[in-house]
Amino acid sequence: SHVDRDTVDGVDEHAYTLDSFGRMAAAPLQERLQAQGDAPFRLIVVGGGATGIEAAAQFKSAHPQAIVTLVTRGEAGAFKGARIRQHVREALAVQRIAVAEQRPMTAVEAGGVVTATGTLPADVVVWAGGFRASSLAKEAGVRVNARNQIVTDPFLRSLTHPEIFAVGDMAAPLEEPGAPMRMSLFTALVSGAQAADNIVAVLKGKTPRPLSFAWYGQAIALGPNDAVGFATYPADTPVGPVYRGRTAVTLRRFFVWYLKAALELERRLPGFFFWNGKRRYARLQGRRRSQTAYQA
Repeated sequence: SHVDRDTVDGVDEHAYTLDSFGRMAAAPLQERLQAQGDAPFRLIVVGGGATGIEAAAQFKSAHPQAIVTLVTRGEAGAFKGARIRQHVREALAVQRIAVAEQRPMTAVEAGGVVTATGTLPADVVVWAGGFRASSLAKEAGVRVNARNQIVTDPFLRSLTHPEIFAVGDMAAPLEEPGAPMRMSLFTALVSGAQAADNIVAVLKGKTPRPLSFAWYGQAIALGPNDAVGFATYPADTPVGPVYRGRTAVTLRRFFVWYLKAALELERRLPGFFFWNGKRRYARLQGRRRSQTAYQA
């Protein structure tokens, strides 16, 4: 997947992204920031989700002379509820990162961003306003959604081309697979392992199993010395205490390491990766059937 650059005019020409490749990707961005030197400069990060928040905090830490503003069309950090948003906003305020909320973007120009309420000047603009999957499947005639993800059945098979299995950022199950599906390394690991199991089952003449999983938690970096971490078991909704500071940083680093290690171990030892919630989809389907029968 890559950062969605197509929804707002001027993004492709004037905004950098955190993508790995491209004229305005991460490496050119790093060169541009280094070229600013020690003089103050205005940096705008567009996007109030986890990527935009993490980017703004990291840029401010690496370039303390920068005047960093996080711009979002909604509320920054609101994607996980009021408690998490409060912690995020407190951390941004401590780091002197300005937040401009309720500012829908209409265009990006060489000198800044144009919003529905006016223009915000900037020397550097970083776009973190959502992701889009590769266009390969769409170009091949496979049914996809608005973000180019392949629409699949519960077994991760394409609805229009059942011989094709989709995983990771490319997969968009038509039915919720036991928990909300979103682009992440965790769902890539889970769906990749499930698709592999299903392909083996098909080759052996057995019945494949639907994708089903539960979330564990999430941690958002707020610079190198701060983070906010919380459990989200099982349905990607914050539960229990919220961790901050070094504790959250340590937890986040551990789980990032674990997911990378799990990916490598699964490659070397197929079948190693295990996840919770393998029966959530079946239980949810049973509840829906019972509710339908009751209403009837």
